Amino acid sequence: MTAPALALDFGTSNSAAALLVEGKVHRLPIEADADTLPTAVFLPSDGGPMQIGRAAEAALIGGEDGRYMRALKSVFPPSMGSTRSTSSRPRTTLTSASTGRKNWSR
Repeated sequence: MTAPALALDFGTSNSAAALLVEGKVHRLPIEADADTLPTAVFLPSDGGPMQIGRAAEAALIGGEDGRYMRALKSVFPPSMGSTRSTSSRPRTTLTSASTGRKNWSR
């Protein structure tokens, strides 16, 4: 029996997560009634807690004072795409994982 594997899709517009268990993919609910999450962050000007996903969108639409950010992958430093995970499982770069290209190594 193979241990379950977690897959994360950190997308430019939306993000998702799934578990691979015994050869079957199980998408994980990230927000209430949704298995995708808008890849968005809202940082309130008053120093309140960061909001993500649909809550971030609601803060923007609601006119709250703060900073709204989307397309977060475009602001990551290029070196982050080549940083390898610290898991004991087969490793891949963030770039390979986020683009779907297979570049597994040990």
